[in-house]
Amino acid sequence: MEKSLKDYLTEQHGTGVKYLIRTFNESVPLEIVRGMKKTMHILSGNGWHMRERGYMPIELILGKEYEMKGNLEKGESELVVRIQLT
Repeated sequence: MEKSLKDYLTEQHGTGVKYLIRTFNESVPLEIVRGMKKTMHILSGNGWHMRERGYMPIELILGKEYEMKGNLEKGESELVVRIQLT
C-alpha cells in the first residue's frame, strides 16, 4: 500500500517564503499543523472533492485556493497542493 501523502519543502525564488508541496493519492482527513497557513492552492489533480461535516462536497479546481477543513475525497489522479509555511 502506498503512503497516502508525500511532502516536498521549497522556497519562492528570491523571497525567503517557504512552501510545502503536498501530494495526496487517497482520501484523507485534512490536518493543519503548527507553522502551516490554513489555505491550500491546487497545483494539479482531477476529480478531487473536499467535504466538511454536514455539508455537500465541493470540487477542487486547479489554480484556486481553499481553506483546509474537513476531508479530502479521492479523485481520478494524484492531488498536488501548495501550502505556505509561517
